[in-house]
Amino acid sequence: MVYLDSERKGRTPLELNDIPAGKHTIELKKGKIYSARLEIDLEPDDLIKRMVKLERAKGKVKISSDPTGAKIFLDGRDTGKTTPDIIHTEAGEHELKLEKKTKKGRITHKGKIMVEPDRRVALLITDFEEMKGLEGMVYIIGNCFKMGDTFGDGGSDEKPVHEVCMDDFFIGEHEVTVGEFRDFVNETGYKTEAESGNGCYYYTGSEWKKGRSKYWDNPGFSQTDSNPVVCVSWNDANQYTEWKSRQTGLSVHLPTEAEWEFAAREGGRGIKFAGFSDEGDLSRYANFCDSNCDFDWKTKSQNDGYKNTAPVKSFRPNSLGLYDMSGNVWEWVSDWFGKDYYRKSPRNNPKGPNSGEYRVLRGGSWLSEPKNVRAVYRNWLIPDERYDNFGFRVAQD
Repeated sequence: MVYLDSERKGRTPLELNDIPAGKHTIELKKGKIYSARLEIDLEPDDLIKRMVKLERAKGKVKISSDPTGAKIFLDGRDTGKTTPDIIHTEAGEHELKLEKKTKKGRITHKGKIMVEPDRRVALLITDFEEMKGLEGMVYIIGNCFKMGDTFGDGGSDEKPVHEVCMDDFFIGEHEVTVGEFRDFVNETGYKTEAESGNGCYYYTGSEWKKGRSKYWDNPGFSQTDSNPVVCVSWNDANQYTEWKSRQTGLSVHLPTEAEWEFAAREGGRGIKFAGFSDEGDLSRYANFCDSNCDFDWKTKSQNDGYKNTAPVKSFRPNSLGLYDMSGNVWEWVSDWFGKDYYRKSPRNNPKGPNSGEYRVLRGGSWLSEPKNVRAVYRNWLIPDERYDNFGFRVAQD
């Protein structure tokens, strides 16, 4: 709406005629939120044309909480902790989230607030929801990030880089271990596809062969209960998560590709590997094909101390406290593989194609070269296949 010297004249686009020469004030308003103000000085017979951009009004918010010290996220943006400080923000409706870490997990509050122009809103938040994670789970605070090959040295399936926004979730601090998988087998009597089929694949140095006697408890090399379970298919991993959900009453599942990458990259930071970017640091963070490896592509200049799998948590975690997101074993995620999925991926919490032939694996393994343990690298295979470098970790809503 256009006002001339406080007198309402109509809606844009608008032509004002027969205005007396001299100084005038023109105001434009759209609802209570958007406005603009012009001061003009008209000479006789002047013709003035203006394209005016409306500015969004500002307001103020003071947010307190009980318990105190909760982190404030306004429209997904971290604005600090609940304190007497005033937050200056645009007028209108905003998404509000408060989050505070506890001994058992996190407490959160989610809602909407309306900020009025040139006014102050004071809120006291007391209605928090407790989010409990399984033992050994890490709580990941959601946010938006650029998913895909931000370094420009990956394959076409890692492109295009696209914005993805994640809700909060839990993810395992380490890969599922032999001991944890043994508990599942002992309680349910489950037989993996390697056991009920014809074994598990291993690499001879020149080709992949299926060892008929190889399975999760006998992969062909020494494993303790602290090593990551291997020789499991996607179907086996999914059966484990379903059992864990029944056992705990919680929603346990394989992480989505987006959840996995967001967590590996420390909340979507621009890093190449899980926790770092310098390839020279690989042996400090990851079990990969180093000088202990028997294969031609090994990195002779680094020594991670292990020929096959390493016990979980043997290397440095990323800054979120997650271990072995790069290396040790490939990790099955929940998504079907789609080579062009990144071109049509939804922005919010993508879960992959609705169907497909292959399931995705992430992270690389003890026999991978450096490029394959990058945080954005994608591997895929049919869901009933099992290899002696394939494992998984779990996530929780």
